[in-house]
Amino acid sequence: MGLVKRGTLWWMSFMFNGQQVRRSTGTSDRRLAEAILGKVKVQIGNLSLYRVRTDAGRIIEVSAQNRRRQARRYLEWDDRVHLSWDVGSALLLTE
Repeated sequence: MGLVKRGTLWWMSFMFNGQQVRRSTGTSDRRLAEAILGKVKVQIGNLSLYRVRTDAGRIIEVSAQNRRRQARRYLEWDDRVHLSWDVGSALLLTE
């Protein structure tokens, strides 16, 4: 999955049911395009996607495979969370 700028608009590209899909995000704003792509990621899979602000002020994107949907409330931007990973978990940190 990724974003490509064509002209003034950002386009997203992703695989769905074994097919390559390319769609316009309809926006020239990179951050909005990233948010739209994030929503698509969540909608096409059983994946939860979070953007977390660290104490240092950096924003990281964290995804978690859903084992089951939970009925509790959604996280809000100002909620404090604790992140941890199992030793065998795949983890990719990029700058």
